[in-house]
Amino acid sequence: MVCQSANNCILYLCYMKQLALALLPFLLTCAHGASTFSPLDQAPYNISGFSVKTVANTHHIGGNLVVANKSRAAVWGSLNGMQVMALPEGLTLIESKLAALSADGTTATGTVTYQNASSVTLEAAFRWQIGSVAELMTGTGTAEAVVFPSAISANGAVIIGDSTESGSGVAFSYQAGNRTILTAPAGALIHSGEALSADGSVLAGYALFDEGSNAIAWRSGVPTRLSHGAGYSESVATAVSGNGKVIAGYALGPKISGAGTTDRAVLWNEAGEMTALVHVSGWDSAIPSALNADGTVATGYLERFDAVSGKYKYAAFIWDATAGMRTLQTELANSYGIDLSDGLGGNWSLEDARVSADSTFIYGTARDSEGVSTGFIFDTLEWRVYFRGSTVVGTNIIYCNWLSDFLYIPEYPIVWSTTHDWIYCPPGINDSYWIYDWAMDSWWWTNRTTYPYLFQLGETAESTRWLYYFREYGTHPRYFADLKVVPSVIIAYP
Repeated sequence: MVCQSANNCILYLCYMKQLALALLPFLLTCAHGASTFSPLDQAPYNISGFSVKTVANTHHIGGNLVVANKSRAAVWGSLNGMQVMALPEGLTLIESKLAALSADGTTATGTVTYQNASSVTLEAAFRWQIGSVAELMTGTGTAEAVVFPSAISANGAVIIGDSTESGSGVAFSYQAGNRTILTAPAGALIHSGEALSADGSVLAGYALFDEGSNAIAWRSGVPTRLSHGAGYSESVATAVSGNGKVIAGYALGPKISGAGTTDRAVLWNEAGEMTALVHVSGWDSAIPSALNADGTVATGYLERFDAVSGKYKYAAFIWDATAGMRTLQTELANSYGIDLSDGLGGNWSLEDARVSADSTFIYGTARDSEGVSTGFIFDTLEWRVYFRGSTVVGTNIIYCNWLSDFLYIPEYPIVWSTTHDWIYCPPGINDSYWIYDWAMDSWWWTNRTTYPYLFQLGETAESTRWLYYFREYGTHPRYFADLKVVPSVIIAYP
């Protein structure tokens, strides 16, 4: 884009900073280009899963809503909107919590509290195929056991977690309608399933022994204790790479600086050998949450106690072998030019992160300057345009209800509008948009509650003004009322 004046150039630079901050949660996939950080104000507030179906250009976010002070498991889809989990007829839902969403976006799992036909309150785990009612887990475990799913395979066929059987915690897998207790390692007092590979063939978690906890891997159903490096103990596995060759977790080990021990992020290879990751300076513990498909990228959260506030502080991290571990906030600023503390995005702090299998998305939990927690998505490859209340009607085509307009987006942020022709529309903040209108040769601002009133930023003070667009009079030309003049003057633009 060519700047038409000094004012436009300054404004253009300002909005280039805002290109990374799309706050509106209705996703539309456009052409490859830059990256975007997106807090979510209408998707589930507590993100437990994110799926990307690249071929179909659709995305799903799994998490939990709060309805009448009760949690509701929900999945938000870029094409189908929000769907909330429902139980079979005859069961009354009290509360549900989503724990994980499959990578293909078809299946979720979690826990539910409900009443049966006799008004008896019960708790159970569920497997929910999106678009249908949830099924409650049954199987070889005892009926009275409390079941807690932790993770789900990429196609939703296998679920892993832990349950209480006869008062003892045990790991389970759930497949083809049957919940099966995993084989316990020799000498284990309890064991728990925490993560699995994309195809569900490699499971991981931990077991508690007399000497403490130890990370466990199940391959072909056989449990193996993962090794501790010199000076390390008390390990837990928390993530498995998509190909099942790398397992991430944490182990009690020496602090990076100073005396004492802390939870250190670690990786295990197929042979069960451990490698400790170097932590970010100034943080005590590091807990991995996710690995990408081949285990070359890990994400999670850092933790430290803040003596001033008397509270624990958290920060999302990202790790790879080349750059090592750094906070995700630092990575966004240094590698993508996205500064979440400059006021444009509400001073967000990122507290946990999970990387997608292909490493193109990172999702997790963010907190604003007022302490309000929300989910976020960071897209490393593409711009996603977020027009709240829009409907996808074709490839790169949406209908925006509040604009009463069809938008064709061949290469974002360049947009063709049936009303305003070619416009340049960077992502907005809280439904507010600054738009460069080529036919007007100027920028104008509006939002979903203000439109069809527009604030035009002209070349001069005289041409900077409020306009009212008469939609009922057609589009070529477009007629506007110049509200700066009393009485207002009707002007026309192509």
